[in-house]
Amino acid sequence: MKNLLHLILLCPILLFAQVGINTTTPHASSILDVTATDKGLLVPRIAIPNLNAAAPVSSPANSLLVYNTNTTTGVGFYYWNGSKWVPISGAHNDWVIVGNDMYNANSGNVGVGVTAPTAKLHVENTAGASIAPFSGGFESGTISPFSTSGSGGAWTLTTTAGQFNAGSSGIKSGSGIHSSSSNLDLSVAIPAGGSSFSFNYRVDSESGYDYLRFYIDGVQQNQWSGTVAWATYSGSLTAGSHTLSWRYEKDSSSNSGLDAAFIDQVVIANTQTLLPAVRIVDGSQGNGKVLTSDANGYASWKSTNLPDIATFQGMII
Repeated sequence: MKNLLHLILLCPILLFAQVGINTTTPHASSILDVTATDKGLLVPRIAIPNLNAAAPVSSPANSLLVYNTNTTTGVGFYYWNGSKWVPISGAHNDWVIVGNDMYNANSGNVGVGVTAPTAKLHVENTAGASIAPFSGGFESGTISPFSTSGSGGAWTLTTTAGQFNAGSSGIKSGSGIHSSSSNLDLSVAIPAGGSSFSFNYRVDSESGYDYLRFYIDGVQQNQWSGTVAWATYSGSLTAGSHTLSWRYEKDSSSNSGLDAAFIDQVVIANTQTLLPAVRIVDGSQGNGKVLTSDANGYASWKSTNLPDIATFQGMII
């Protein structure tokens, strides 16, 4: 019996449970529960020379936690994310919030779009433009950014059934008078690589006499006349600025049908919008105004009050 007891004591026993240090009841959700009232857990302290490299740790596991003592790369707790050491954010005093105000508490510079600002506020915008699709479905209740003109009357929004192709609204040409034109224009900037475009159209006019004509930069691309059900026209645009134009043009006599053209769902795959480097909006901004300062350094937008350049013609300045 004594020999059997010795054998049992020498046999290894594999247990699956929580490990508790300084506690006999480790929490069920933990694999290791360390309990203390006057001591802490000391994480390994290492000097990391480059946060984008594993050294001095060899092949660190993801989530490995260390305390970096290198003042150049930043003292504090870091974990390995598989490609670099990531700081565990703590309390920082770089930005201070007081009520609804926030200010930079250090003596450095603030950069927007730049990693090495050289002034108290340094803003750079080298991209210069944003690329985004344009979709004119006219559901917003306005024809903007389209413009309309001509002796045949303006293009207007319509919510009449059959006069829009999708959604709940489209636009309708003016019916105008004989020998007139109702014009619709859209100016776009297309980025490098060009863009495709498409639009839906319908025509109900005197066949062979009154036409919906489509132009790009003043060059006619196609035309439709008579009773034309909703259809889609598509094409491509090269990089650069372009004007897309729709003209409902009437001849010198007679009317037929609704005597109008209809447009809906104008889509341009890629358009380019220039982005200003700085935008200051204080309620006094306006086209042609300049930013001025008072004696206390407060800036606001002011009108120049300069006469139009034509006023100076023939004068010596």
